[in-house]
Amino acid sequence: MPAPHVTPRRPGDQEPARAAQQRAEHRWIVAPGLLDRYLARTGYNSQQTGRPTGHDRPNNLWHPLDGPGGHDYGARGEFTGRSHSHSPQAWLSRHRLLAAAGLGATAAGLAAWLPQ
Repeated sequence: MPAPHVTPRRPGDQEPARAAQQRAEHRWIVAPGLLDRYLARTGYNSQQTGRPTGHDRPNNLWHPLDGPGGHDYGARGEFTGRSHSHSPQAWLSRHRLLAAAGLGATAAGLAAWLPQ
C-alpha cells in the first residue's frame, strides 16, 4: 500500500498556528469504529518500508540523534525523500471560499457545455 501524503513540519511552520487561531469545528462521525479498524489495518503498514534495518542502527529511543557538531535534523528521516513542501489539503482548508467558487464555476461550465 502506498504511503499517504507526507508533509514535514519545520520550526516556524504556520499550519499549527492557524489551526490554533481558528475556531474549533465539531463534526459527527458516523462509524468511528470502522474508521479505527481501517486505520489500524492500513496506517501502520503505510509507514513501513520494505527494507530491513540493521540491529546496530542508531535510534532515538533514549537520546536524540544529532549529527556532527550537534546539528539537529529535527523530523527528518526515512520518508524525507518522499515528503512534499506543499499540502493541497491544507491549501483547500485555508481557501474554502476560493475552492467553492472554482468548483461552482466548473460545475456551471460543465452544465453549459453538456448537451441538453
